[in-house]
Amino acid sequence: MGYLAGGADVSIIAEPGRLRSPAAKAISTARGLYLPTIVVTGLAAWLAWHGWEVISRADVVSDIRAGQFELAGPAVLGFVFPVTVIEQIRPAQRRPLLARGHLLDMGYLVVYALAVVPLVVLLGTGFSAELARLARPSEPIRWCTSAS
Repeated sequence: MGYLAGGADVSIIAEPGRLRSPAAKAISTARGLYLPTIVVTGLAAWLAWHGWEVISRADVVSDIRAGQFELAGPAVLGFVFPVTVIEQIRPAQRRPLLARGHLLDMGYLVVYALAVVPLVVLLGTGFSAELARLARPSEPIRWCTSAS
């Protein structure tokens, strides 16, 4: 279907996916969800919750601080600091120390230390607690040994 605009015939063509009903939108959203991603996310949430329950029996703060020291402690800082110094001495492109890219990198390091490391500690604690629950010390670990 066309109409005249300034003497030229202009056709109106709807873009694909532009004019859809709410039912079509719901179907496309459901198709966009990937089942293995949902399963892994649910498993991670369950392990983190289980890890929180285990850690909350003792001192939560000291356990998470120990994890932060292990995962974002001297090894990471011992790598990041020399790389920053070397980058200032022999840069690929000269930039000030407080350039936007450097600040963004330090921001990522802070987010890693404050958000990701506690999550990794909770996941690790939940996973190890679940393994300890499944592998009772009094009976042999059947899934690790083979029967002759």
